[in-house]
Amino acid sequence: MVAKFEQLDLSHRYCYADYLTRTFSDRVELFKGWVKKMILAPNRSHQRISWNFLAEISNYLKNTKCTDYTAPFDVRLIGKICQ
Repeated sequence: MVAKFEQLDLSHRYCYADYLTRTFSDRVELFKGWVKKMILAPNRSHQRISWNFLAEISNYLKNTKCTDYTAPFDVRLIGKICQ
């Protein structure tokens, strides 16, 4: 069990099941098996891209049963729990 972000081996690829066992409070993302620590405050460029991306998704989802969100939360797009 990993209790601190610093205990992770960042040269190792992790799977979603590994991600679910973390107990530390640092915000991280798992992308194609690589763990990245998320920064606390996104910069202007990130905010602009994020806003434009959300606007496109929001327009696409109009008049559907789907909902879009701006707040961060876990999203698992595709794949198995472990490969």
